[in-house]
Amino acid sequence: MVNLISDSYVVINEDFQIIEYNQAFVDHFAGVNRKDSIVELIRKAHVNFDDQTFVSHILEAVNERKKVSFEMQRFAGEAKTYYITEITPIFIKDNHIGTILLIKDITEHKNDLEQVTLLNERLQNLATKDWLTHAYNRYFFDERLQQEIDRVNKLQIYRQDDYKRVKDFGLIMFDIDYFKIYNDNNGHPAGDELLRTIVVIVKEKLYKTDILCRYGGEEFAVICCQTPAAGIKVVAEKIRKTVDIYEFRFQDQQPNGNLTISIGATHCSTANMKKDDLIKKADRNLYLAKNSGKNRVIFN
Repeated sequence: MVNLISDSYVVINEDFQIIEYNQAFVDHFAGVNRKDSIVELIRKAHVNFDDQTFVSHILEAVNERKKVSFEMQRFAGEAKTYYITEITPIFIKDNHIGTILLIKDITEHKNDLEQVTLLNERLQNLATKDWLTHAYNRYFFDERLQQEIDRVNKLQIYRQDDYKRVKDFGLIMFDIDYFKIYNDNNGHPAGDELLRTIVVIVKEKLYKTDILCRYGGEEFAVICCQTPAAGIKVVAEKIRKTVDIYEFRFQDQQPNGNLTISIGATHCSTANMKKDDLIKKADRNLYLAKNSGKNRVIFN
């Protein structure tokens, strides 16, 4: 009857000797015989999983006479098989007479979960990342900026000590100078490549807590979390200089023979700041930077 069970099934006594098993168990542990020690069998079987962990769980279940359940992996080359093992003590009128091991192959279930996880990650990226540059998109920018404003408000109201230490954050907005000329001269594929390159080189200069977003077109925004005013100025200038010294394709055809960006930056250190007002301040500074010679940072 037990051979009808597709999962590996084995019964052992208190001395760890095998007293019953099915064909599925034999398929995993070739050469098994009754009265074999399950512990020695596993250690000698070379079935490519963590036998020490398996044995320790068996010892725990038998010695403490309790149910134990755990997952394990088996490797065969690059193939990976997942199992869940349930070890259950058998009692008759409070007398412990043996222990059942049931080993179930859950590989298909695990693979399905991995596919669902990958799909969720992909959907999350589609929802929050710009498809062209892989910077965060405008939707994520709006959500994350509001979260940072809410954080400042809560710290000021409820946690004065922490507020003094990490209250500030900043917003940097930058725009590629003469981007239309670049696009017209070199074509939209070259323009797309330029946008992607900008994102890559700027990301390398940001702190892990900084959030780079594509605000729209050739305009980008950086949320500088938990950063004081002086730090925001440093980050903004670092971004400007990074782009200024980078050698882009076709940059010699740009005005002044170079490709540059203009930056407007501001910071928030007071409660009750509105998101739209903060964006307007940074955008106004960006406008001033573009209309006072470009390739510069305006901050206040």
